[in-house]
Amino acid sequence: MNLVSTKWLNSNLNKVKIFDASWHMPNSKRSDKDSSYPHMMPNSDYWTRMLWRFEIRNNDHIIVYDNSDIYSSCRLWFSLKYFGHEKVSVLDGGFQKWLKEEKPTTKKIEKVEQIDSYQTNENIDLIKNKKQIDENIIKKEFIVIDARSRGRFEGSEPEPRKELKSGSIPNSICLPFKECINEDNSFKNKEQLLLKFKEV
Repeated sequence: MNLVSTKWLNSNLNKVKIFDASWHMPNSKRSDKDSSYPHMMPNSDYWTRMLWRFEIRNNDHIIVYDNSDIYSSCRLWFSLKYFGHEKVSVLDGGFQKWLKEEKPTTKKIEKVEQIDSYQTNENIDLIKNKKQIDENIIKKEFIVIDARSRGRFEGSEPEPRKELKSGSIPNSICLPFKECINEDNSFKNKEQLLLKFKEV
């Protein structure tokens, strides 16, 4: 179960652990501090200690949401999968859909106790490094999809960071993530997504 509806979550609030994955830019110092590049995956030791602090167990069902166009919740979903967590789902439509449907919210901050029992199982095959990407430009052994806007892919829109070059990786394909979601930030259905992937 990789997606859960707002209705399902509202009926199962006491059976899951919920993470707010709302987006934070690199200058907020929440990315990997050991990397000179933004948005890098943290190491497994950092990840393990972070989940200890949140009182997470390996068998917990984690639900992830965010207050953007769902991309940062999907990033956390992927990160949890990368480090071996099995039961993790994204809230379809995210916090904006939850609020629009007037589902319950709270200002109470729950206190959690650290438990030193979580163990990561890093799935290194889920990530390609720069060397593999560079080699693939020639070898074309796998498909690289760029999920940014078409303007950024084509280099006709400025990058959000002034120091970054515009354009895209040679031989990559553009499929903007916003074309995969509906106006309420929920994902398009399977048939619509299959058609979208066939188009590119």
